[in-house]
Amino acid sequence: MLLGRQVMKGEKGITIIAPAPYKKMNEKEVLDENQRPIMGTDGKPKTEQVEVTVPHFKAVTVFDIAQTSGEPIQTLAPELLTAAVQDFDSFMQAIQKISPVPIRFDEIDGNANGYYHNADKEIVIKKGLSESQTLKTAIHETAHAKLHDREIMEILGVEKDRLTKEVEAAVGK
Repeated sequence: MLLGRQVMKGEKGITIIAPAPYKKMNEKEVLDENQRPIMGTDGKPKTEQVEVTVPHFKAVTVFDIAQTSGEPIQTLAPELLTAAVQDFDSFMQAIQKISPVPIRFDEIDGNANGYYHNADKEIVIKKGLSESQTLKTAIHETAHAKLHDREIMEILGVEKDRLTKEVEAAVGK
C-alpha cells in the first residue's frame, strides 16, 4: 500500500534497483587550516568521529498506477495560470528589455507554452495564454536565453543536461 492506494489482485510488478543509502560513523583525522594532520599529545594524529552516508541499493517491486486502486494521487504536472495581471504591459516591456533576444507570440504545437530558439536567437510564446501564464513563460524562457545559449556554453566549456537547464530556468539561477 502506497499513498492510500492498493495493488489490485493478480497484478505483477517489476523489480528495480532502488537507492537505499545508510549512515555510519567513520573515524577521520583532524586537519589544520593547511590540511595537515593535527598531532595529539601521544604523537599520533588526532581523530574525530564523523557521520557519512554510504550509497547502497536494493531490489524493490514497483507497480504502474494503472495496477492500483484507491484515492487519486496528485500529479506533478503544472497547472496553467489563469489570472489577469495589473500593469501587464509594463511587466512585459520590462522582460523584453532584459531579454537578450527578441520575444514574439505565435501558435505552438504540443504542450509547450514557449521556447528559446538557440539557432534563431528568439523566444516564442504561445498565443492566447493568460497574462499571468504569459509573464511566467516569458521569464522562464528569458532565463534559458541568458543561462543556456549554446555558443556561450561552448565557449565556457559548460555542458548541462535538459533537466538541469529546466531547474535553473525555473529558479532563475
